[in-house]
Amino acid sequence: MIGVYAFSAEYLYDRLARDARNMKSTHDFGRDLIPAAVRAGEANGFVFTDAAGNPGYWRDVGTLDSCGKAHMELLGGTRSCVMSDSLASEGCIIDNAILAHARAGN
Repeated sequence: MIGVYAFSAEYLYDRLARDARNMKSTHDFGRDLIPAAVRAGEANGFVFTDAAGNPGYWRDVGTLDSCGKAHMELLGGTRSCVMSDSLASEGCIIDNAILAHARAGN
């Protein structure tokens, strides 16, 4: 399952330990861990939309190709970027972006 996931360390350790003991598991987040959390009622979802209710910009960057494509989309100015509760490293160029609760630099 593609997405952004947030876990407490304790929850993740527990889920990983349970999954490690399950001989039928493929030990994959998308096939085993996340569906198990959903079945147990331990997962929540969030529909990512802009202020007008339109789908927000989001890309799975799990491969070098998809990361490069997302990078080029943002560099090309075809997409805007909203950063919230984020940290941008020193030397980054931030343009056409909205920063909210974000920290840039060191």
